[in-house]
Amino acid sequence: MKISKEELENLSDKTISEIAERYGCTKQNISLWLKKYGLERRSIEIKPVKAIEEPPIKQMRLDLVSKILNGNAEFLSAIKTLLERK
Repeated sequence: MKISKEELENLSDKTISEIAERYGCTKQNISLWLKKYGLERRSIEIKPVKAIEEPPIKQMRLDLVSKILNGNAEFLSAIKTLLERK
């Protein structure tokens, strides 16, 4: 299968892997065509890493204590006071 220079230029936002999958050939073949036409392309797709927000450890402790004590407000208040001191 021959891929034209124009076709590859129109796929400038795609990675070599994505182009190979689209045309049903190997990444090596796509790389060779790019080299032949003097075009450059990313060889891998780089995805941004999503930041993971972790809940504060004190809140996690309070949630756990609350579940253990079944919402007993007096004990929960005492534990909360102790945790805030540390």
